[in-house]
Amino acid sequence: MALSRACATRAGSTPFHLAVQDTGRGGSGAPLARQAQAKTVTAFLAAGVRADLPDARGRTVHDCARSDPVRALLAGAAPRQAD
Repeated sequence: MALSRACATRAGSTPFHLAVQDTGRGGSGAPLARQAQAKTVTAFLAAGVRADLPDARGRTVHDCARSDPVRALLAGAAPRQAD
């Protein structure tokens, strides 16, 4: 599944970039929010959205992930292939 920057916010973040951001103030999101985040990230990966997708600033989804559980989900994502 292609997820392009056409879906990006004005700041250049794609939905996948937004999905990996911390939940709650200081990343202290409620357990239910963290579970929903894990399901969302898993769904993006299962749909074939690449975790090395860059935003408008060149930051990848990996770069934007701050919590260890989200980083662990992304750890198995395929690395970017050279064009």
